[in-house]
Amino acid sequence: MKYIYVDPSSTVRGDGSLAHPFRSMDEVIASGVTHPVTVSIKRGTRFYWSYLSQNLLAFFLNRSGTQSVLTSYGEGAWPIWFPKDAATRHTDTIFQNFNINSLQLSSPPGEQHTGGYLYGTVRGDENGVCNLEIHHINFIGDPAAISGSAPTKEVACIHLAVRDKTNIAHKVFIHDIYGDHINCGIFFRGNPNLSDPATYYGDQRKSYGVRILDVSFTNIVNYGVLLSGAASKNKSRDVRGDEWESGWDNIYYSSYRTNVYNPVKDPQAWTTARADVPLWMTMCAYATGQNFEVHGSGPAAPDRYALDLDYHCNNCLLRWGYLTNNAKPFMLVQGPFSNSWYNANGYKPLSTDTYTLYHTYGVGCVDNVIEYIVSYNDGVARTQRTSDIYWKKACCFRYCYNNVVRNCLFIDTVSQANDHVLYCNPRKEDNPAATALTLENCIFYWKHRDNSDLISPEHVSKFGSLLTKYAFKNCIFFSEAWPADAPAALPGVSTSDLHYVDPKFRFTVPLVPPAGMKEAKNILQLAIDSPALKTGSANTSPDIWGRTGNNIGWQQ
Repeated sequence: MKYIYVDPSSTVRGDGSLAHPFRSMDEVIASGVTHPVTVSIKRGTRFYWSYLSQNLLAFFLNRSGTQSVLTSYGEGAWPIWFPKDAATRHTDTIFQNFNINSLQLSSPPGEQHTGGYLYGTVRGDENGVCNLEIHHINFIGDPAAISGSAPTKEVACIHLAVRDKTNIAHKVFIHDIYGDHINCGIFFRGNPNLSDPATYYGDQRKSYGVRILDVSFTNIVNYGVLLSGAASKNKSRDVRGDEWESGWDNIYYSSYRTNVYNPVKDPQAWTTARADVPLWMTMCAYATGQNFEVHGSGPAAPDRYALDLDYHCNNCLLRWGYLTNNAKPFMLVQGPFSNSWYNANGYKPLSTDTYTLYHTYGVGCVDNVIEYIVSYNDGVARTQRTSDIYWKKACCFRYCYNNVVRNCLFIDTVSQANDHVLYCNPRKEDNPAATALTLENCIFYWKHRDNSDLISPEHVSKFGSLLTKYAFKNCIFFSEAWPADAPAALPGVSTSDLHYVDPKFRFTVPLVPPAGMKEAKNILQLAIDSPALKTGSANTSPDIWGRTGNNIGWQQ
């Protein structure tokens, strides 16, 4: 391993040694550096550098057997790395066998940042291993940096994708990341191209071991984590301990930027709309997202749900989450093949029959689970409309099959009416007997809701018997404002063992949500005489306290 040092504050050109460091990263590159190498930049300094090269001899493409490193040295704050200018990325290159850590990346102060931070192509070696680790990095912008972010411009902190149609890039480990005043967080897309064109199921050329751990984003405008084209080799669900699993663990997301939703300039929450979600997956198999908080996520149409399992996801799991100040918790969605990446890249449908294509061949959103999540809507970021088709507690759209939402808690302290528990769009051409979504062991709790419909009358009229594709089992519904007579059972959908009773929490449900997951765990516990105790169906997966059982709600 060769060691090279860089001191951007030095005025004399050196040879890259600790005693006589280079003055810039450009001098490092010009020196003809070979791998493996550790390049260390002096702390307490700042420098401008953009590295843009998709050449196979690029600096960050390391074919040696030892991982190279870009880091910092000395005392003081991490060095601040600025791009060449606000319209240019810090990097846009090829990454392989590299460790990048202990740096601060910032946009030029006072300027709208349109370039982006760490962008690049991830590339696997002859064994399909990329071996890229990015950790202990701060991405720090300012209000000017995100002034033009919404609605469509994406400027990510980390944006990685496999470009080659046949290359596979396993093991990309991103952890201990902080971002503030940024547009987008972390995007990863493995190789969506099929190695077995006879099915859309299976690992195909997806990336194993894409792990995103211990990340915090504040003053963020758009997505926090977007994971695409990832799979898990061992299917252990141990994202933190198994280096071949894919997913995220311990994510904090806080967004109140009026770039996304400005109630004065945009009272209808429409003109700043974008198809985006704080935490979402697409084209993933057996990926796991767990231990996360999402504070403020919208409500701009058409999406802005807090969580999303999107196109072509199967056997994915989202669990142990706390969502606040958002009117829309989660969605599972599969649009038409004609709108898919596969269609845009020359793939043809394997069947003309809808159910065969989306379920049997796996194009759809299939066999996913969302469990042990609290969604707390206290009205922040709501529009002033009296009715809006987007204020729904659960969304399951188009070609979805056998998905389960269980042991979740929905609390709403602002809605009085025009708030429904389901948003769906079943298709006549699909199999009417195939269950799309089952909500099981869930609690729906309102402070002010009147006795109006839990299912939209428009849904009942429009979809008729197709609503039986959506099932509610062992759920509790309650509003503090309901009269003695509970509302009628949910019309149209499949139901069993529904209860219209007070779930009886240990403490009074506050109008505003607890500050974080820790506080929610203390406040939103069930009372010892709660009718939710031991009245649900058994869930063998542990809750956030590590317990299993047959309670209704998020606490076993």
